[in-house]
Amino acid sequence: MTVKKQKSSTLNRPGRYAVLSVALVGISSLALVIYSNMTWESLIAREISLVSRIQEVEFMLVEGHLWLDETSTGVRHPRQEKLRNVFEKTDDAIGDCLRVSSESSDPSISEKLVMARSVIRELARFTHANWADLVSEDGLEDIRNRFDSIYNVAMIQLKAARDRAETQKMNEIAHEKKVLYIIIATWVATVGTVLGTISFLALKRRQTEKQLSDNERRFRRLVENSKDIIYRYRLAEPRGFEYVSPALAMALGESPEEYYRNPDLWMEAVNADHKDVMENVMKLKEGIEEPVTLKFTRKDGRTVWMELSNSPVYGKRGDVVAVEGIARNVTSRKEDEEELIRAKEQAEEATILKDQFVSLVSHDLRAPLGAMLGMLKLLEPGEKEKEIVRRVIASGEGLLNMIDQLLNISRLKTGKIRPRKMFVDAHGLAESQMGALSFTAERKGVKMVNRIPKGIRLFADFTLLGEVAQNLLSNAIKFCRQGDTVTLFVPEDRPCSIAVKDTGAGIHPAILGDLFRHEVKTTTQGTDGEKGTGLGLPYCKDIMDAHGGTLEVESGPGKGTVFYIGLPKTRAVAIVVEADEEQRGALTSHIKEMGAEAMEADNVKAALVLMADRPPNLILAGATPEDPDGMTLLRKVKSDTSLDQVPVIVVTSSGDADLRQEAYDLGAVHVIQKPVTASEFAPRVRRFVS
Repeated sequence: MTVKKQKSSTLNRPGRYAVLSVALVGISSLALVIYSNMTWESLIAREISLVSRIQEVEFMLVEGHLWLDETSTGVRHPRQEKLRNVFEKTDDAIGDCLRVSSESSDPSISEKLVMARSVIRELARFTHANWADLVSEDGLEDIRNRFDSIYNVAMIQLKAARDRAETQKMNEIAHEKKVLYIIIATWVATVGTVLGTISFLALKRRQTEKQLSDNERRFRRLVENSKDIIYRYRLAEPRGFEYVSPALAMALGESPEEYYRNPDLWMEAVNADHKDVMENVMKLKEGIEEPVTLKFTRKDGRTVWMELSNSPVYGKRGDVVAVEGIARNVTSRKEDEEELIRAKEQAEEATILKDQFVSLVSHDLRAPLGAMLGMLKLLEPGEKEKEIVRRVIASGEGLLNMIDQLLNISRLKTGKIRPRKMFVDAHGLAESQMGALSFTAERKGVKMVNRIPKGIRLFADFTLLGEVAQNLLSNAIKFCRQGDTVTLFVPEDRPCSIAVKDTGAGIHPAILGDLFRHEVKTTTQGTDGEKGTGLGLPYCKDIMDAHGGTLEVESGPGKGTVFYIGLPKTRAVAIVVEADEEQRGALTSHIKEMGAEAMEADNVKAALVLMADRPPNLILAGATPEDPDGMTLLRKVKSDTSLDQVPVIVVTSSGDADLRQEAYDLGAVHVIQKPVTASEFAPRVRRFVS
């Protein structure tokens, strides 16, 4: 989070590359000059050497011919050894020419030289054989002519070899020039490319530097105008701030310069309760990147809340060298949160007082109202008064029903009623509630149908779930006409649900969304003018919320209504607490055979640890007078508000009646005698775990 410039070494890297490129071009130029010079000298030396050697042979022959002419005219004294010497030197010189010509790419030069050598040797033999005639003034003319002919042939061959050598020399010089020109052209192109690249890099560098400068100015403006404090804190010695934005002055009353001079001001400003958190941040403890909210004290003594978001900065060796972060003033937010917490606590206190008031008033109203209704029913009025008394009793019963529902809602809200969950036979529950309302349904001519398959079991409080089903059935009958049907079934796509469907009048869309709200009165008269309290459906919704379930509705005017009672899918968990390993294993096997999950513990302490992580649906506790661990566990469970609703079955090998009675007094649902048999175990346990 720093705004410092990058190091110059990073920015100068293209310049270093350019200098290196120029150096390479210079070295290549020098190498080109040396190579060209050496090649040229080698070529010239070789070709000139061959031509000059051939010319030397020619001079030797010409010298020999002149010497022979001078001898024949008497100018010189005839010496055969002199001429033999000339021929031998000529032969050696031609040998040198052949060695040099072997390096030439033109084989005809060597061919011409070989022919010339052969002719010269023939000339030497001819001269030796006809020496007298050649050196005599009276020698035969045809001998001299024959000598000249052989001499001319040799000279022609030497001249032809010399011409081929000169041609070859010119060709190779031309080739070497061409190669040299290509190399020079390539070098020039390379130099041009390098210079162009250097110019391009220089331009890009200027553009990059300008862009970097613009970005730096823009970034600095953003940082310096930000209301958040942006900082970078160096962890290497000497520790201190490398950068702090000007917002520091507005937030904490200190200037950045003061923090540069004294880095400890940051820690000194932190409230004493939060110093350990700040030290963890600076010591790079785990969780450094998680935002932390700390209390700071300003220079003027006022308290501010700052939210710090930090990120580690890593060095070249992978170690953390600095911390970058943003500190945001969240004092207003914290004050709002504290105000909300206070308001919530006040609202909760008011709700508790309201529920207690409703409970007290309802209870105080219920007793006298019940007594009044009882006395009215004992009256024997005349025919005139019967209708008045009937109406008074009906109104009183409606009021009494409303008071009962208010009491139930109050108890549920205040926690006096808590679901005591176990596995409930859904078909049987539906049958019992339909039986309770069968008279009302028959009187209206409404048919009730139970299509819930037998064997369907739901994990719920039997009594509370029954109240929900009864409320929904009662409402369905209330809004049905003669000939309508109310059906209970399990939806195909909701296996842990019960649906109550009727073919009645349906519910108007305007009130559909408020059916489950306590504060909105949605009650309407039934098809026969039945009245309601408007409290039943909100109470049902509260019961389902307490179960962690749902209550949903689908309806429309004239289309009937479907209510869905939804419960969470549950796999029962039972914990077996038994010191005896064999007995513990037998009980665990029985549990698993019923499709439930089993946890095991051999003592009370281990059992409490397991239950803290995962509350069970059933506790099987082994107990005997000699080893009362199971009774100890039962006491602890029933005194713990988070576990007191979990059913406990005590398993004992003792026939001690006092132990059995104590278990029931403490809240055990059953006491089973060891050894446990499946026929005795299953009926007592199934409703809790199956």
